[in-house]
Amino acid sequence: MDEWSDDTYSNGIFLLCVNGILFPERIFTATLGIEIECLKRNLLDIPIDEELFNEEKEEAFLTIYNITFPLWSDDDSIENDYQYYISPIEIADYGCIIFAVNNGEQIRIMATNLNKLSYDKEKSTYDFSNVDISETFITQEEMKEMILELEQVLVNLI
Repeated sequence: MDEWSDDTYSNGIFLLCVNGILFPERIFTATLGIEIECLKRNLLDIPIDEELFNEEKEEAFLTIYNITFPLWSDDDSIENDYQYYISPIEIADYGCIIFAVNNGEQIRIMATNLNKLSYDKEKSTYDFSNVDISETFITQEEMKEMILELEQVLVNLI
């Protein structure tokens, strides 16, 4: 959107669609170069983990969530591990969490909106008992095409 942009930044609307569901569900202004570059970078190195790839959707999502955002503890050796986390900055700011895992042939993408979940302050985590997870599977080739398209969009923003 030229009206939203200047000589330094290209602003516009940036949403991700996972299995027909938009993340986030509302339109917001995003700095496109930053968001697209972040997404492209996150898509380049999706880890291969066949066991995690084959888990039931809710179990896989919760496992990845706990790897990415482990519960606080007195054990300082436990750190956040963002290897499965592909949410661009602004989309995450709106409460949308998007993960991806690879089995060597396909990539499994799972997304939810944390704003729709209740938060348990005592446990310092969300209540995932009724989580609604959107999920899709794409091939390695489709992922490569998507990354090339993102690179082309970035070139055209300049």
